[in-house]
Amino acid sequence: MDNQQRVLTVIKTLLDRRKIASNGLSRSSPLYRDGLGLDSLGAAELSVMLEMEFGADPYTEGEVPRTVGQIIDFFDRRGDNT
Repeated sequence: MDNQQRVLTVIKTLLDRRKIASNGLSRSSPLYRDGLGLDSLGAAELSVMLEMEFGADPYTEGEVPRTVGQIIDFFDRRGDNT
């Protein structure tokens, strides 16, 4: 599974837990406000879930992604493609 599929799976799991619809989820989907609607707690939960899946996450590396694609790009740059 490539990074895009792995990230999308993690985000879909998070959205399911938070009872947020994941319809139309794509690279360009915004994470906050009018996008997926994540708040600071949702971002923290996403950080933990990404850490569990990849062993790293953009938040603890000092990045604050605004879109799903920015998360995918973070892992592509790291070479975390398993």
